[in-house]
Amino acid sequence: MNDRLPSPAGLFDLIETDVAAFDALRKAESVGRPVGGEAFQNRIAEQTGRVVKPGKRGRRQQANSALSP
Repeated sequence: MNDRLPSPAGLFDLIETDVAAFDALRKAESVGRPVGGEAFQNRIAEQTGRVVKPGKRGRRQQANSALSP
């Protein structure tokens, strides 16, 4: 374990060394999406059986009904 983390604080060292990575992690944490490339996200989706990529934004379009012009 000591070879992976330089100090007992471990992950907190990332805050000071890689601000961009830490910000990306915090942003993904707030929306519940994994951080990583497309291949990583595809692998996570396959393993969990869930969609991990964001869907289309906004309301779904309604099908034309008999009352609409």
